[in-house]
Amino acid sequence: MQTKRLVGWSIGGALVAAWMAAATPSDPQVPERSVTPGPAVRAALAAPEFATEAERLRTFMSAPPAPHRPARNPFTFGGREAPVMSLPDESASAAAAMPEVSAVSPPAVDLIGIATKRAPDGTPVYTAIVSVEGRMQFLAVGDGVLPGTVVADIDGATVTLDDGTGTRRLRLP
Repeated sequence: MQTKRLVGWSIGGALVAAWMAAATPSDPQVPERSVTPGPAVRAALAAPEFATEAERLRTFMSAPPAPHRPARNPFTFGGREAPVMSLPDESASAAAAMPEVSAVSPPAVDLIGIATKRAPDGTPVYTAIVSVEGRMQFLAVGDGVLPGTVVADIDGATVTLDDGTGTRRLRLP
């Protein structure tokens, strides 16, 4: 058994050595080839548009843009200049004293869903699930949503809000 193993290792080593010898090039120098451009390439290089673009590229590359100085160095602590504050003039303070009058928009009320429950007589009772300024609320008909706004009606796909001056319908997305 030892003889077979020794012969196998010898043959395997000889095959690996032959494979490595075949993989290395005998002449590492690659001959240089000269490529001469054809007539179409020479005509394109002689075109005036190419010459102007080449000159523009040379001009652009001759003066590369200077790198900008960063405003903050994350590797140092402190060392930042204090901001320069200007004194406000009187016209700016007068404008700041008079607040602008703008129309106040009502808070955002979004309809998230509608839940249905059956009454003892079999009629559906709807509950609206709404989001008012990011807070979820469960509302039935007659419940107040916002100050002065109540739920007027709820059906399978919409909720009607009444604020006394008009109605607003919310639909499921």
